Amino acid sequence: MKILYWNVRGIANSPTKLAIKRLITQNKPDILVIAEPWIEFSNFPVRWLARQDLKLFATNNRNGQIPNLWCICKNQLNPNILSIDSQQVSFMLKEHDNYFSVSAIYASTSYLQRRNLWTNLQNLQTQYNVPWCFLGDYNAIIGAHEYQGAFQPSRTPMNEFLQWSNSNHLIHLPTRGSFFTWSNGRRGTNHTQKRLDRAICNQQWIDMCTTISCSTLIRNRSDHFPLLLDF
Repeated sequence: MKILYWNVRGIANSPTKLAIKRLITQNKPDILVIAEPWIEFSNFPVRWLARQDLKLFATNNRNGQIPNLWCICKNQLNPNILSIDSQQVSFMLKEHDNYFSVSAIYASTSYLQRRNLWTNLQNLQTQYNVPWCFLGDYNAIIGAHEYQGAFQPSRTPMNEFLQWSNSNHLIHLPTRGSFFTWSNGRRGTNHTQKRLDRAICNQQWIDMCTTISCSTLIRNRSDHFPLLLDF
């Protein structure tokens, strides 16, 4: 099974739609997660999606604001939604008699708001004792080695991110390809890169899979690299 995650920063224009179509055609994901589409899903051409044999099954809930996390899957899949809030959509699937859960993440840029995310994800793991994978843009890094820029990153957000994953015995999957998944696109001393996008899973997920591969794809039309999880 393949999950493709991309923070695309707006998909209303034709070049970005073409970039998404190429990613789908080349990688054939079973699940596609789009962060920051910047439009209402009702304004997206549903027929275009249907021609890719895909359907929308969930969006996040931002309390009246436009959802900024779309969860899309192949027509034959029927994910069971476990939890939805402003920063995540969590769902369960069954494959070859195995039940497993995935959380699609688009974390807040505010570390104070991310504290709610860490708490909610921890509660989900306690409630559902199954293989878990958390995939997406965390807007956080676990250490200064995941940052390249002119200023030192703040310790508190890094420590809280690391504390959540360590206290829940989670494994940060190594990512093939670009180590830094986001860049601000500036030059010289203003250039900044971070490893914001990643896949994190529990030991049960590792035990369930015969193979796991997480890799970045070619960056196009966005300041984030697409992330492909193949398991």
